[in-house]
Amino acid sequence: MRKFTTLSSFSLAVALLVAAPVQAQSSASSGAYQAGLPSGFNFGSNKGEYANDDDCDDARFHADGDNFSYKREHVLADAADCQAAVAAGTSSLILDFGDDSGDYANDGECDDNRFTGSGRSILTTDSHIKADASDCIAAYRAGTIDRPSNSFADLVFGNNSGSYANDDDCDDARFHTDGDNYNYKREHVLADANDCRAAVAAGEVSLVLDFGDDSGEYANDGECDDNRFTGAGRSALSSNSHVSADASDCVAAYRAGTIDRGATVFSDLVYGDNSGSYANDDDCDDARFHSDGDNVNYKREHVLADASDCRAAVASGEVTLLLDFGNDTGEYANDGECDDSRFTGSGRSSLTSNSHVGSDASDCVAAYRDGTINRSAGPPSGSIRYGNNSGSYANDNDCDDARFHADGDSYNYKRQHVLADANDCRAAVAAGEVRLLLDFGNDSGDYTNDNECDDNRFTGAGRSILTSDSQVRRDASDCIAAYREGRLDR
Repeated sequence: MRKFTTLSSFSLAVALLVAAPVQAQSSASSGAYQAGLPSGFNFGSNKGEYANDDDCDDARFHADGDNFSYKREHVLADAADCQAAVAAGTSSLILDFGDDSGDYANDGECDDNRFTGSGRSILTTDSHIKADASDCIAAYRAGTIDRPSNSFADLVFGNNSGSYANDDDCDDARFHTDGDNYNYKREHVLADANDCRAAVAAGEVSLVLDFGDDSGEYANDGECDDNRFTGAGRSALSSNSHVSADASDCVAAYRAGTIDRGATVFSDLVYGDNSGSYANDDDCDDARFHSDGDNVNYKREHVLADASDCRAAVASGEVTLLLDFGNDTGEYANDGECDDSRFTGSGRSSLTSNSHVGSDASDCVAAYRDGTINRSAGPPSGSIRYGNNSGSYANDNDCDDARFHADGDSYNYKRQHVLADANDCRAAVAAGEVRLLLDFGNDSGDYTNDNECDDNRFTGAGRSILTSDSQVRRDASDCIAAYREGRLDR
């Protein structure tokens, strides 16, 4: 049986605070205060240290890492400032504690499973989400619970000032690639909050471009310092330390069209939804990140259907994108035929021009899932596995991965850099400076991951006794390991 405890004076104070909210005004202007907020939303009181200073310091409206006064202790304690900020569209709700409608509300433990920490109860069901506000607010203020870092509750959706706001379509370009054929425009960034919040909650869209916050050294100086972008609006700074740390400047420049996203930015990647049969199992099953022959669940039908697992796997460097379908900017997009010349099969149109590569995504994704197209022989640039950036010369604007160079080259093209210089090599391939010379393939062979390389293109101590051509490009992990160690030669 669950143990109930007597409310501490602190918890009681919080409960009384919740019970006596400073509601939005009931005048004709109250709709502005309530924009994007639950009905009857509780702003709290003005008891905070920074109340009535014209800045909203309540951490429910800001990520903890912001470089102002957005502290846990200001939750429900800066009502007037936050009401005004919401009305002006300068703040939006990112953390909604809800109410006290849960079965075990006001017992001194937070039952909302969006949180972790010592202040959380042992209950795990979703039925307590946003239903134990007083307990969770007390624990959050005390620092005994935290929000998981990947929680969409932290996401800043902005306001509803866009020309297509509240039309049941998410038009904010952060959730779509620019080439989508609807109203996903730069000017709608942070301007379609209600529609996008609903679409994210329903799994209809996923975040493809996260500007981050204003924690950077040179934030709010009129220049975008985030090196994921290019263009006249970008500053001269090149350090990765400013990635996702200059949001206000970069949002303004992006809206104005003075910056563009770099072609290799993984934050732009469309992950899809979690509709796949193996979604949320901690394995990325989307075949875009694996070659078809992998021996787990990497199937065509999971393309764009295992978003959470694949987003986590990309972030941790466990997988890389092997097949990028691109967008729908092509002349004949959405006509039921795949025009991308990287593919072959009955689902391909008769068009042969390379101008359609990466520009007929919807048609090609559908055909690929149906099995009516295959990737053509040889690795097109969109299907090369680049690996990660763990090499000692990564991000120096030179591709050091030995797969793209003969061993005898006079630079840093070493075996140990195989799959360890992704950004540089991806850029070099895109620029036509290098091409893939050595394709290890995948792990679809009969004897993979047994510490012997079965690919008969190689010789050396790391090779197995198998001589059949059937294992060519089908024992990648074993062969890469042996090649890096110098136990294989081509």
